[in-house]
Formats: sequence, C-alpha cells, structure tokens
Amino acid sequence: IRILSEDDVDDNEPLARERHNLPAQLTRLIGRTETLQTIIHKLSDERLLTIVGPPGVGKTALALRVAEAMTPQFQHGVWLVDLGSITTASMIPSAIASALPIEVRSSDVLSGIAAALRYKNLLLVFDNCEHLIDGAASAISALLHGASGVKVIATSREPLRIEGEDVWRLAPLDTPPTDAASESVMTYPAVQLFVERASAIVNDFKLTESDADFAAQICRGLDGNPLAIEVTAARVDTFGMKGLACRIQDRMHLLADTHRGTPARHRTIAAALEWSYQLLCEREQYILRCLSIFAGNFTLQAAIAVIPEAGTEDPASIIADLVCKSLLSVEIGSDDMRFRLLEITKAFALAKLIEKSEREAPMLRLALYLTNTLRECSESRNRTRSLQTVVHELDNVRGVLSWCFAPGGHSRAGVELTTQAVPAWLENSLLTECIGWTSKAIEALDSTEEGGQSEMILKAALGLATMFTEGMTSQAKNALNRSVELAARLNDEQWQLRAQLGLIVFFHRRGDLKSAMAATKQIENFSAGNHDPMAAAMTKSVKSASLFFHAHYPEALKLAREAHEYFRTHSDASQIGRWGLNHSVYAQCVIARVLWNHGHFDRTIQASLSAHSEAEESGNPTSICQALSWCGGSLFLKLGELDRAADAISRLKQVAQDGNFQSYWSGTASYDSIVPLI
Repeated sequence: IRILSEDDVDDNEPLARERHNLPAQLTRLIGRTETLQTIIHKLSDERLLTIVGPPGVGKTALALRVAEAMTPQFQHGVWLVDLGSITTASMIPSAIASALPIEVRSSDVLSGIAAALRYKNLLLVFDNCEHLIDGAASAISALLHGASGVKVIATSREPLRIEGEDVWRLAPLDTPPTDAASESVMTYPAVQLFVERASAIVNDFKLTESDADFAAQICRGLDGNPLAIEVTAARVDTFGMKGLACRIQDRMHLLADTHRGTPARHRTIAAALEWSYQLLCEREQYILRCLSIFAGNFTLQAAIAVIPEAGTEDPASIIADLVCKSLLSVEIGSDDMRFRLLEITKAFALAKLIEKSEREAPMLRLALYLTNTLRECSESRNRTRSLQTVVHELDNVRGVLSWCFAPGGHSRAGVELTTQAVPAWLENSLLTECIGWTSKAIEALDSTEEGGQSEMILKAALGLATMFTEGMTSQAKNALNRSVELAARLNDEQWQLRAQLGLIVFFHRRGDLKSAMAATKQIENFSAGNHDPMAAAMTKSVKSASLFFHAHYPEALKLAREAHEYFRTHSDASQIGRWGLNHSVYAQCVIARVLWNHGHFDRTIQASLSAHSEAEESGNPTSICQALSWCGGSLFLKLGELDRAADAISRLKQVAQDGNFQSYWSGTASYDSIVPLI
C-alpha cells in the first residue's frame, strides 16, 4: 500500500471518480423526514452514528436515505458495507475492501484499508452489524482512528458501544390513537405507508371513511412496524380491510406472510425475528419466551417474578441486554419504568414458548404476582398510586384470566386473581367486564371454595355490576343477598357492610322503599357497633336517601350534609372499588333533591352542578351517570333550565352508551322519559 499525503490526492483515482455504491431506492421513505434531517445534522458534528431498532423498523432504509442525501458533502463519496451476508468477524475487512474501489495489498487488510483512506473524505454505511457486533465495533473503531476524514453510519439491533458513538434509537411509525377521528387517520405515517403499499397491490385502492378505522386498527396492532405493515398490506387484495383487521388479532398468521424481493431474513416477519433470536444465548432466549406471556406492559419486578430462578444469574441484567438488542422497548412514565414486547415479537416468542411446552410455569407465577399486587393495592392508603398501578396491570390480568379459565388452564388461580381484581373493575366502572369475569370465576368455584370469602366477594361484585348495567334484576338481588349472608357467616364486617350498602341502593333504584328502609335500619345498627367513621358516613348517605324517599326531608338533608362533609375531608373514603359506588356523590344528590322539594331553586342548581362537577372530577362513569340522572335532566327540566337539561341528557346518554349501562341508557331516549335513577 502506498500511503498518500493530501497533496497526492488525484481526482482521477477510483475513489474520486466513483461517488457511491448505494442501491437505487424503489419506494419513498414515509414518516421519517424529521428524523432524516436530524441525523444529517448530527453527522455534521459527529463521526459515528448508529441507528438502532427492532427487526423491520426501517433502519437500513433510513441509513440509505441519509447516505444518499449526504453524498454531495463527501469528496470521495459514500459506500455501503453490507455485513448481513457474512458469517464470521474475520470476513469483515474483506467485506469493507470489496465495497470500496481501492486495492489493498497487505496481510493486515484492515490496517491497509485505514491507510488507504487516511487522507480521504468519505462516508461509510455499515449495515446489519448485530450478528457480528464485536467484530464490527472493532473494525469501525480502527477505521475511525486511522482515517480522520471518514465518517460512519451503522445499523444494528444493539449499539456498538465504542468511543465516540452517537446512538439513534429508531421508533416505529406513529399510529392513530384509539379515539382518532376517521378523517384524521391518514395524517399518521403508519397509515400512509399501509395505503401506499396497498395501492401498489390493488390499482384502484382508496382508503374510504368506512375503512379508516380498520386501517388504524391494523397499524396499531402492528405497532407501526414498517416491515409488518408492508407484509400485511400485501394481503389486502385477498382479505380486504375488515378481513385484515380480524386477521391481525391472531398475529401468528402474520409471522409466515411473505414479502418477496428482499433479503431472506426480511422475507417474512418470522425470519426477521428468527435472525435476532438466534443471536441470543440460551438463557436470553428463555427469558424472552417467558416475557411473551405479558399481555400488556410490565415492570422489572413483574418480569423477574415470572422468570424461574437459575443459579446466580441476574435476570435484570439479561432484561437490560434485551432492551439494548431492541427486543424489548422501554416506556418511561412519571412513576415506574415499564417494559413492553412489540406485538409481533410477542407473538413470535409466545409461539416458541408454546412449542417448547413451557407456558404453564411462568403463567402461574404471573397469576400469583398479579394477585398479590392487586391485594396490596386494595389495602393501600395511597389511593392515587394504587389506582395507577391497577390500571397499568389490567391488560395482564385479562391475559392471565383468559388462560386460567380456558380448557386446560388453572381455574383456582383464576378465581383468586378475579377476587382481587374486583376493586379494579368497580373503581374504573368496567362493569360489563366485571360481570364476565366474576361469572366465570363463580362457575369455576369448587366445593372447597363455595361458601368462602372468594364467593362472598365475587357475588357482591356481580350484584353491584349487574345492578348498574342490566338493571334491578333477580340475578343482581340474589347475588347481593348471598354476599350479605356469607359475610355474616364468615364474620367479615367490611364485606357485610359493602354488600348491605349495595343491597340498599338496589332497593332505592327499584322503588322498594319499604325494603330499603328496613335494610337501612339493619345497617345502622351494624355500623353503630363498628366504630368506623367511614362506615358511619356511608350509612348516613344511604339513610338520607331512604328518608328522602319517605319525605322526611329535614333529617334527610342533615344526614346527607354530614356524610358529604366527611367525604369532603376524607377523599379516599368514597372510593367505588371498596364500596360499590361513590357515596359522596350519592349524598350530594340527596341534598339537591331535598333543596328542590323545599323550593330553594337557586340552591338546587348550585348543589346539582356541584354533584356533576365532583362526579366528572372522579372520572368514574357510574358516578357521572348517578349525578346526571338524579339531579340532572329531569330536575333541570322542572326548573325550566332547558339548556342545562339538554346538556345533562346528552352527557348522560354518551356516558351510558360508552359504559354499556343499560339501566341508565333506557331512561335517556327522550326528555319525557327521564326518571331519577341513582
């Protein structure tokens, strides 16, 4: 090799005559304009930038576009070194030499290349570094140290971890949120890519308004992964939009769909994932398989909980490595750091888990972890923190319960988890879901569990949820009665109070005022010996309603105000998860109705609006319906407040429909049919 000085540079040399070896790009880059410009700007200051991301996210496509755009900036061009086809690190120097129009006559090929490039100004693109990460890192480091005019873009599923590296983690394309309007769907890059690729298959393809929601659902289900979107769009002529939307729900189908005209590792999504999977050690592969059981995102503690111990190896370190290798994504919130497997990766790893008959152990461990977590949340004094934790875990709860109650599952683990999940469903007004899971759990109770604490809690939840959704049915009444009976037998004062409170509300809503008053007297005697101020306040709340219905207005108003004052200064006391409904809003409804009957119309409006405001602030749909139905539409109509009545009816209709609360929805068909349901 002849080492050149700057004055020796000859524009007739191959490096000066040829500008690049980049392949022609056949499709446009969608949704990466800002990223493209940012990376170009970074490379004006940095010498090494590694684009990191999961399989199929578009690392190569972006790197090639950057190189293409920057070609004029480099006197000696830009050069692609594709490492995807080589199998050993010893072949890397030869791959570099083959990509460049230079001659290397040296036994140390890498040193020879560095010497040949010493006074050159060029950009090297190292594509697919992950399977030879150590060798690629070593070679790139040597070139950067030996040739100051060289800059490098690398693509890999994990960083090179060498001096001077700037890592750009490439995110999937943005997808429409679940509440996106149909007309806005096409503004999201993931949908734009889908439509463009579908149009290439079906000449007259256009995304209609009726199909926009299907497109959004498809792109969300694929996590905005460009490769997955392209593969899926190629099937639009076979399945249609609705068919594709249904197909992605079983993502196992997508793993084998073919994308022709690409490298073998990208022809199917499964091949792209297999490429990454085979680069993992055996323990890493096992942990990835275990993590596939999470239906939603998860904490590090949850991940460790599902992984059986193996010697002294720290699973947290392996989880961190899986993040670096782009097989796990990290979601950093205001509280906990949570991890997530992309949906296609999850389907791939779960298929491996099932294939190896390894699913049962981690699923049972997850069921136990979630059961304990939900129990701790229900007993916690920090209501806000507990609610956040519960909401984060609901997808995982659903996934575990689906497995537990499926044929061959573990119904006992399902019963225990369902029992602890009851407060979560009630607190978040997931009443239809509550009915579904508690019904399954009750059916799964064996002889040793019947008549025990689990049945008591499940029946109370079933009764409350049924009452607010389907109405005052015999199923709701029988379930609440059974829960009261079991609580008394088990001497469980807390649940006896909860179930009895629910039963009183049931009688109020059905108009059985005699039974309501009798049940109120029973609970009053019970709570008097309980010495619990919270129980006393809730008893005052339901008693005020019973007294109101019997036209004992002064005492009803007094008790309602005392109850509401307690809830105002003890914000955790009225939470629905523990007590079935928001007793603070309940008391305010009584106050508003008593003020109306006393002829204090201005104060009635003020009290009604206060009840609405507190219900909306709670974010709980059941509370909102409760406030709007009892001191909303019907009361505003009587007061001649027609605009407020219309707003209240519209809001009640919306919330009742969204929550599938038939007992409220049935009363919102017209102004004339509005009746007070609490």
